[in-house]
Amino acid sequence: MRKKNQRWDFKKIGAIFLIILVVIVVFLYQKIKIESAFFCSKESVNRAVKGVVLIEGSEGSGSGFFISPNMVLTNNHVVSFNKDLSVSGYNGHTSDVRVVATDTVMDLAILEVKGIEGTKELGWRKNPIKQLDEVYAVGFPSGRKNISITRGIVSALTLDDFNSNQYIQMDATINPSNSGGPLLDGCGKVVGINTSSLRNAQNIGFAIRANQIEARVAKMLEKSKLASREEIEKNYPSDQAEVVARYYDALGAGMLEEAYDFYSIDRKKKIPFENWKEGFDNTYFITLKKVELIPNENTVFASLLATDFGEESYTFITKEFEGQWKLIREDGLWKLNKSQIDEIQDN
Repeated sequence: MRKKNQRWDFKKIGAIFLIILVVIVVFLYQKIKIESAFFCSKESVNRAVKGVVLIEGSEGSGSGFFISPNMVLTNNHVVSFNKDLSVSGYNGHTSDVRVVATDTVMDLAILEVKGIEGTKELGWRKNPIKQLDEVYAVGFPSGRKNISITRGIVSALTLDDFNSNQYIQMDATINPSNSGGPLLDGCGKVVGINTSSLRNAQNIGFAIRANQIEARVAKMLEKSKLASREEIEKNYPSDQAEVVARYYDALGAGMLEEAYDFYSIDRKKKIPFENWKEGFDNTYFITLKKVELIPNENTVFASLLATDFGEESYTFITKEFEGQWKLIREDGLWKLNKSQIDEIQDN
């Protein structure tokens, strides 16, 4: 009898231990959100692909992802001055686009999309990303129809002291058309939005952190009141001003050849492309604050922020500039001919 009681005691102890283990796991899942330790697999990332889209327009392409059934989040530089926009889902279904809200400083844009079926709304990761965490950059590289998934490791978490933007640095290259796509963890949760890669360096990419994006998106939606694309573009009332704006937009997106093409023939002769582009090797992003035509002078005033990579640990340094561009007509097109752009020094 004593031996039977001992065996029965072991069974009860085992059952109690199993119940305690289940309670702990459920607690971790619901409260602490340590999902990757128990519940996630590569299939989680594959399922999240259904929430990623290709964004195409007259000036180029990029990526984005669903944050609600009809709302897509992407980078502002993907849609800024990029007309005739359309969005394609992973299944090839296509929809027209309406730009709902933009944030030039954080480089975010929210698009309204209708008519794409079978998509998936992506969720935000709740617990902070850490160094050495595994991440997946998802998007449509070079505007191709086939989606790509690039695996990487978080190598650093950085901060831009000028505008408080927080970035994830990873050892995965962000191809130009991957901009605006999600950076996912092993559970398919969004940890950031892909923005760019370090020029002249391999396997160094950057993404804006999810905790900062999620809060900003909520404010953008509150403030936007579903403004139309036409209302947004009223800030650029002239052809000359739009040329300057598109020039800086191309620079900010790393499209140096497109930016250089806005120069006049005379300016190109004075500044060869190969020499000119070296001046932007350390440029991470350019944010245009204001562009305004000076009447009757073919001159445009511009105010902007330029963010460069720092010398140590890929820190960021942002400086403010303003000045004027003189434009001339060549073959019926406005071209940038002369400039006087200076850094604004602190008093």
